[in-house]
Amino acid sequence: MSENIDFEKVGEMAGKLMGHVAGAVSVMMAYMGDQAGVWAAMDGAGPLTWDELAAKTGLEPKYLREWLGSVAAAGYVVFDGEKETFELTPEAAMIFTREGQPMCMQGFLQAVVAQYDTHEKAVEVFKTGVGRPWSDHSQCLFCGTDRFFRPGYAANLVSSWLPALDGVTDKLEAGAKVADIGCGYGSSTVLMAKNYPNPPSSASTSMSRASSRRASRRKRPVSPMSPSKWPRRRTSRATLSTSPASSMRCTTWAIRWARRAISARP
Repeated sequence: MSENIDFEKVGEMAGKLMGHVAGAVSVMMAYMGDQAGVWAAMDGAGPLTWDELAAKTGLEPKYLREWLGSVAAAGYVVFDGEKETFELTPEAAMIFTREGQPMCMQGFLQAVVAQYDTHEKAVEVFKTGVGRPWSDHSQCLFCGTDRFFRPGYAANLVSSWLPALDGVTDKLEAGAKVADIGCGYGSSTVLMAKNYPNPPSSASTSMSRASSRRASRRKRPVSPMSPSKWPRRRTSRATLSTSPASSMRCTTWAIRWARRAISARP
């Protein structure tokens, strides 16, 4: 069977793919800058030559120069060709290095990079259709997801989101029970417990064991609680993970449990 190839369309598709490849490489470079402390060193330092930045960070100058060239080509830093300096603007610093601010994207980058860390498992699941539990992903995915969403919780959960729900803040102030089911490190639950400390304390059955004691955000193995062991007691609010990557079997159990617990309220 003969094919009539439109090479103009081939060129368009190749150009699109090359743009995506360049973006994937830039994500890796941006994440490397975070992990190596380069972004933090550039924040507020103004224009720097690569030699000055190497002395400031203690990194290998040759590799640092290549990295700077990559992020400059991506438009992440400002390059002055005459002076051969690189500058991280305050606006870019908010995106790349100011940890804890809602605009910082490093947690998102970390979560994306983590997908490549377990790509072989992803291919196997795709080919066999056997399914994959959320706990089977790279630990860096959990850290990155929490790192990305936690600043948004800190900025909005107590001040805006909870007050927008009828009667919820009154119940929390009175000491409501909260079920945190499959919500990663439980940052939202910890935040509620700190702002509404009246007993009973929030009961978390999230993937992170003893998340209420994780103020230091330490990395440790995770082990989900069996749905059959979830307490059959009255609960004022159930917080469920709705990620499509979550284990559907556990999510089904969670919805059944939450429905029973909430319907048991007086």
